[in-house]
Amino acid sequence: MIKSEKQRLHLEKLNKNQKEKNNRNWKGGKKKHQGYLMVLCKRHPRANKEGYIYEHILIVEKELNRYILKNEVVHHKNGIKDDNRIENLKLTTVGKHIKEEHGYSEIRNNKISLFAKKRKRDNFGKFKILEVKKSEVI
Repeated sequence: MIKSEKQRLHLEKLNKNQKEKNNRNWKGGKKKHQGYLMVLCKRHPRANKEGYIYEHILIVEKELNRYILKNEVVHHKNGIKDDNRIENLKLTTVGKHIKEEHGYSEIRNNKISLFAKKRKRDNFGKFKILEVKKSEVI
């Protein structure tokens, strides 16, 4: 509990001065989340509540000179999440991405037809199909 108005103002000043660049833990507005690089970009429409957005999205948007649509995703071709070179990034739709990356063939009425039941990643992070089965997943 703060005892006086003077103490409260002092604490507010300390908190204000320790944001972003003034904080000793500041890392230049970049961080990693689940292997992906994120960049501080507070005014971007896809930014999270802290103001961060995935760097690969920004790179593709800059190349296209537009924001990506809600049904579009950026795919890392070699499977390395922090390799954000433009030649490694591919813009695709959500449906195509699910089909290509995860082995699903179609999505209808909240059911996914799965053709590649058993699979394993190769040296480049891509899935190698070991056994082909057709089944319905709800």
